[in-house]
Amino acid sequence: MYAKGFRKSLPKDPVEAEDKTPVFINQDTKNLIIGTMISYDGRFVDGKYGNGNFDFFYPNEAKNHLWSFLFKVFDSTPKDLSEYKKRSRIEKEQFLIRNNIGMTNLISKCICKKNCSYDSQIMITKIKNEIPKKILNSNLQKIFFTSKNTFSLFLNLPNIEISCKEDIVTLKTNIMFPLIINGRKFTAFILPNPTSRGRFKGDTLENKYFEYKKMLIA
Repeated sequence: MYAKGFRKSLPKDPVEAEDKTPVFINQDTKNLIIGTMISYDGRFVDGKYGNGNFDFFYPNEAKNHLWSFLFKVFDSTPKDLSEYKKRSRIEKEQFLIRNNIGMTNLISKCICKKNCSYDSQIMITKIKNEIPKKILNSNLQKIFFTSKNTFSLFLNLPNIEISCKEDIVTLKTNIMFPLIINGRKFTAFILPNPTSRGRFKGDTLENKYFEYKKMLIA
């Protein structure tokens, strides 16, 4: 399977990799965050997990703040972002269930460049085909894509009718757009990059947190 942003041919130093994270969607899910594939450290390669420092979706690391944003958005007494680091897998799962949030990656298996997490170095060999059915069997209202590449891949899922009038090239982060899946209407967004890297001068983590809050709570 091919979608814009991914490889059509084998990368250099290729390895077969698998994403074993669950399709974390249940009937009560209202907000769904969709990514492409877990970073290389969390992929199952040659019978083992990368560097072994993953236990669930998205890393607990200094540069990635997705979990910190989420925990702070739904905290009745918000703290500094640094206070939400290093949450355990159990804490994350309970948090998602409590707040009716789902998470999934689209790619199940791929051939990718060794020790590289970039989408541009992934040749997709299998996707998680159960995702559309789980979406349509839930109470889902909003879908959040972690990148334009993710959205492009989602639009190419087989055995499902997806309608979107937006041009992927011109889509901007944090701007709502309508998405129709098998005749059912959803609200969709492209999430801002949750890492420390800013898109422009003054693009601080605190600004990104408020963008997440606006999209998730509205």
